Amino acid sequence: MLSKLTFTPAVGSAIDLHASSGSYKVSRAEGIVGPPAPRDVLKVAPGRDGSLDDTRMVSHRDIVIEGEIIGTSQTDVWTKWDALAAAFQSTMLSRGTLTVTLPDGTTQRQISVVLSGAAQPSFEGGSAFLQYQVNLRAPDPRWLGTTVNSSALGISSSAAATSSTNTVTSAGTAPALPTFTWTGGTGTGRLVDKVTVNVPSAYSSIAPGGSALILDDSPTATPLAGGETVNTSTRISTLAGLSATTEWPALYPGSSTWNWSIQTSSGSGGTTTCTMTWRDAWW
Repeated sequence: MLSKLTFTPAVGSAIDLHASSGSYKVSRAEGIVGPPAPRDVLKVAPGRDGSLDDTRMVSHRDIVIEGEIIGTSQTDVWTKWDALAAAFQSTMLSRGTLTVTLPDGTTQRQISVVLSGAAQPSFEGGSAFLQYQVNLRAPDPRWLGTTVNSSALGISSSAAATSSTNTVTSAGTAPALPTFTWTGGTGTGRLVDKVTVNVPSAYSSIAPGGSALILDDSPTATPLAGGETVNTSTRISTLAGLSATTEWPALYPGSSTWNWSIQTSSGSGGTTTCTMTWRDAWW
């Protein structure tokens, strides 16, 4: 089902856990494909039979890998296992990246993982062969594309009450969570009014946040000077004064129109650019 499976620790070299050639092979894996378990939100229906089901999200992704190491000698196997065990253990300091290459041999998807159980090796007698099982957890359950997509909207720093719009396409099967970055401009910059992402028509009536997802900056916030970022995946923002009505825009599969508008300007010239970057996402 997979052409290659590669584990890349934050420190050290990438290891091909499975490939057409090499000493590492995967005999069995769970949790590689398909959405993880739903995160149940179930309430008793007051005054009548049944329940109110508000389940909309999924939990983290658990991945179990059963692999083999085939070496030229017992010492060779032990050395390779030491390298693999150290790579898994390093996720306790910083998450590693698991990358799958699909059966077509070219399409790749990646996910950030942490060790969630014992990495257990098993071997017999004097053979140069070792089997192991490792449990990994992906806090963000989506598989992401290896290509970073981007779309940029520019507005003159001397303009007020204006906006710019573009249409982008998310090619995955799961909502992609973008990052917005503001650069350029002169003077003290502009006050951000809002960024609006209009979801594809197929999701407009069922998206949890509604058909228009709005990232809203307070009109009394510190003027935008460039270099500010908003990461909707981690929900970390360097913008001053995000409004209480702010939502965290997502790119649902298909085509989405997004708009950046400003209300006031104190810049003296040039253009400020709002760039949206994202990786397509899959279950």
